[in-house]
Amino acid sequence: QRDVLMAMAAIPYCLLAARRIEGPPAPGRLAIGVVVLAALAFALKPYFLMVPLMVEGLVCWRRGFARAARDPVPWLMAMVWVAYLLLVLAAFPAFYQKILPFAWEVYGGIHGPGPWRVLVTDMMGAAMFLLLVAVVATVRWQAGAFAQALAVAACGAFFSAWMQHKGWPYHVIPITILACGAIVVAAARWVDRALPRASAHAVAPVLAAV
Repeated sequence: QRDVLMAMAAIPYCLLAARRIEGPPAPGRLAIGVVVLAALAFALKPYFLMVPLMVEGLVCWRRGFARAARDPVPWLMAMVWVAYLLLVLAAFPAFYQKILPFAWEVYGGIHGPGPWRVLVTDMMGAAMFLLLVAVVATVRWQAGAFAQALAVAACGAFFSAWMQHKGWPYHVIPITILACGAIVVAAARWVDRALPRASAHAVAPVLAAV
């Protein structure tokens, strides 16, 4: 599903966001590859744009607006989205002439629980609890920028799923992937701080396997 592909592409994008906040800078070609891949994944559904919006908000907050505005990453993503849209309009006229009207008529008619009842379904309810744990685990700066980027990306994935208000499993999976990632990274940072260096080296392979 497109939702799973988006969540997978969001992970290296969040790591790049962390390096933009804390450093060291990522190599240019590697950063460009990550940004282009993430931008294409976020373009798969308009709802997915909530994820980079939340992550770039975190970068702006941590770095300051002036420095964030000079960062080429969001501008490169915007260029990819414009090129993507122009390519669709120019090369695939059937998409907006036939597919979009058909999807609007059929998909819109598949009613889910609705925007409020969906929040108390088993899928979205469990995802909200997991998201809350991730946010609490990463709210302090000691959790690290990578964990925080994953947590805010999970928040963006939550809003994406909520806007679709159907509560289908694959709508919720990105929340699970990114929130679990945030919790794991925050826990790893805590272990790094809590254990002596020798002990941390000894238990690292076991924790990684877990």
